[in-house]
Amino acid sequence: LSLHDALPISVILLGGPFSERGDLEFLRRLRGGRNPAQMPVIVLGNSDAASVKAPYLDAGADAYLVRPVDWAIVCAEVSTRVRQVSQHRRSSWFDPLTGALNRGGLTVHFTQAHNRAMAQGRPFSLALLDMDRFKAVNDTYGHAQGDALLHCAACRLRQEMRVTEFLGRWGGERSEERRVGKECRSRW
Repeated sequence: LSLHDALPISVILLGGPFSERGDLEFLRRLRGGRNPAQMPVIVLGNSDAASVKAPYLDAGADAYLVRPVDWAIVCAEVSTRVRQVSQHRRSSWFDPLTGALNRGGLTVHFTQAHNRAMAQGRPFSLALLDMDRFKAVNDTYGHAQGDALLHCAACRLRQEMRVTEFLGRWGGERSEERRVGKECRSRW
């Protein structure tokens, strides 16, 4: 489990009691590797020199602010960065047609939910749904009607779901529902 999966972190501020060298190394490890952390990182540094700031920005810092800092600026920077990440996640994790998680978002949510369920010894279920002959709807009535059908199907599925469940659209017309803490049972 990576740092950003294990902890509910929205932003990281570097520049506390650690040395600047330690912060830079931490940042490189945070942003490097196969699964880099996606939360914003803001560095509070001591120097305005480009030669000091550049390595932090090259390593993946979102901003470098020079001390002494105006905390109103830090708060504004944090708010802006968190909002940007939230908007990015929304656009990269959700299918715009159905509002369901897309393949990327489904993979992230599935991994987190599965790991939590296994760690807590709870049951974990997966339901796969396939809309038979969906291509015929598109071919007969047009893609606008097919899109409307997908949207309505996702809305109907959401109405039947528990708070702990989430809906994803893997691709095409296939949808998946993940059930955490419940045995899979038919409801449709």
